[in-house]
Amino acid sequence: MKITENQIVAASLTLLMACNFAGCGKSRDNTGKGADKANGQSEATVPVKVGPVALDSVEEVKDFYKASPEFFVIKKTEDIPEDLKWEDGLGEPVFSSPNAKKGGTMNLHTGDWPRTLRFVGPDASGSFRRHILDNNAFSLVHEHPETDGYIPAIARRWAVGKDKKTVYFELDPSARYSDGEPVRVTDFFFHFYFMRSKHIKAPWSNDYYDDEKFLNITL
Repeated sequence: MKITENQIVAASLTLLMACNFAGCGKSRDNTGKGADKANGQSEATVPVKVGPVALDSVEEVKDFYKASPEFFVIKKTEDIPEDLKWEDGLGEPVFSSPNAKKGGTMNLHTGDWPRTLRFVGPDASGSFRRHILDNNAFSLVHEHPETDGYIPAIARRWAVGKDKKTVYFELDPSARYSDGEPVRVTDFFFHFYFMRSKHIKAPWSNDYYDDEKFLNITL
């Protein structure tokens, strides 16, 4: 499997900002006086729109991969051991009530005004994080809440290697992000770049994803 530049572009770090700001005081015209009200609303209360900002990190990401060839490994499908015991978790019991109404809207309170919409880095561990990460993010697999088994999420099946250190995952081809884009295997390369990056200003994440805890990732 070969990573193309298009694949890296799709997984490159892109930050899109579309924030509305309202002024707290009166805006001033060229004469230094407060702005007149227009249509019953002063200019100071008109939201200011900020356009999208894209941070292109393609070259930096490519250099990051090249600097650790022993960690970021690419192999062929034929290299997967043939004697793996694949699991899909479909034999695990259903843990939801058959009488539960599916769908609908749940209204919850939050104990803290969101200081940021980041899920790592400064101010990212507030109580609002559960709404944008903990209660929404999917892992490759999830632990079954009532047994010792696992159930599929992004991966539709998985297998543990004979060394008991290597885990193989097969992605669900229907896995999608909220914008409809498919989940790609190259996204997992990028995940390690992101979590190890100095740009996120998150020492805990940098340490958790270091080389001592993960030997390598292979596509």
